[in-house]
Amino acid sequence: MKRIFSFCLLTAAVFSGSPAFAILMYGLTVTTPGYTALVGGTTVPNFNNGCSDGLTSGALSIGFTFVYDAHNYTQFQVTENGRIFLGNGVPACSDNCGSGCDGFGPSYQVQPSSGAGGGLGASVIHPTICPLWDDLGMNVAGSKVSYLTTGAVGNRVLTVEWLLIDWKYNNVNQANTSTISFQVKLYESPAGQIDFIYRQEPEALGATPTQHARIGLTGFTAGDYYSTNAAGAAPSKTVESDVAAKPANGAQFRWNFGVVLPVQLLSFKGENLGDKNLLTWETAMEANNDYFTIDRSTDAVYFEPIGKVDGAGSSSKTITYTYTDALLPGEFNTLYYRLRQTDFNGTSSGSDIISLPLREEENEPPEVYYDTHSGQLNLGFNFRDAGIYDVDISDPLGRMIYHENLFVNSKERRVLPILLPGLPAGIYVTRISGAKGTVQSKFINY
Repeated sequence: MKRIFSFCLLTAAVFSGSPAFAILMYGLTVTTPGYTALVGGTTVPNFNNGCSDGLTSGALSIGFTFVYDAHNYTQFQVTENGRIFLGNGVPACSDNCGSGCDGFGPSYQVQPSSGAGGGLGASVIHPTICPLWDDLGMNVAGSKVSYLTTGAVGNRVLTVEWLLIDWKYNNVNQANTSTISFQVKLYESPAGQIDFIYRQEPEALGATPTQHARIGLTGFTAGDYYSTNAAGAAPSKTVESDVAAKPANGAQFRWNFGVVLPVQLLSFKGENLGDKNLLTWETAMEANNDYFTIDRSTDAVYFEPIGKVDGAGSSSKTITYTYTDALLPGEFNTLYYRLRQTDFNGTSSGSDIISLPLREEENEPPEVYYDTHSGQLNLGFNFRDAGIYDVDISDPLGRMIYHENLFVNSKERRVLPILLPGLPAGIYVTRISGAKGTVQSKFINY
């Protein structure tokens, strides 16, 4: 009979994408490829000059699984004030055309320049993507927010566009004009890649701007963020930049996913198949994953590598891996395993340890040889454990004709010579009983 074990060792056996490993890790590059307005997108309801002010959409479809901060997302929400919320956990609201947003608190939708919201590090909503987080509005007939997913499976891109937007703080408030347009692009591949793209519009900012807008990202964990300025300077995780100028016309800020957690491990299990162990693990997400190394130990302290399995590179799909350990050291009852993941840059990270008890060997029945001429019976048996054993022999009528208490001090094979002269013909039963049970065999004396 085989046993299947789902282990938890020394702490955990099944991983569920815990954010304990998820630390926001992106690099930023700035280029100026130009701005192409979105054509054919879906306009987000109420995001127009009639309803403008305090707008947060309902849940919208990304169109694929987007990997962000070691989590998978298929939906997003957009705000008038230049933020994207990943997932669907924020109530939709509109101060002018529906339920007002103010009741959800200042950090919900009010911009940094107002003195509320506290910036990226203090945001109570996370994770968020912030191409231009501030008090924005839609003051012209063509103002809108729209979105569109394009591309083939595996290479899809979601584009979200804020078109003809009024950046309210200390601008010159020219009638029927706007300050800026901008886009966010989320990429299926490379996993986690994000673009911010900007176009300057005619309305100028004030001569002495008081803007405290933010451009950056916030992670799954509160206080984990990246902040950059209007020029796309090296992003900081400790200092927030006040954005008080328009980014360059046609500028693209590309956030490249540099993963601290290259693999989101769903489970790591083992199964003993007698003379070998089958290890199985599943990943929900991989980014730049080169290979896994399988380490084994007999004491959960000192490990040695025993195998290697190639990774999937970058993937947002569930992938199952297996490895068979076919060379088990025979003298140990429990073995310990761990995974080490290595990415294409040579960086490694490890899993928790699992313990795998080996399948107990079933005791074979005693081997019996009886010599009718000498009357000697030789009883052979493989003792699996040290201990005290009862050795009994019964005649064809079920009467015990031999009994011995035998002490075994280690795993060993013994042959017991037992003198039983003149046994009548018939079927005899030998039994050996120990702490783990009884085994028996029969022999026939002719």
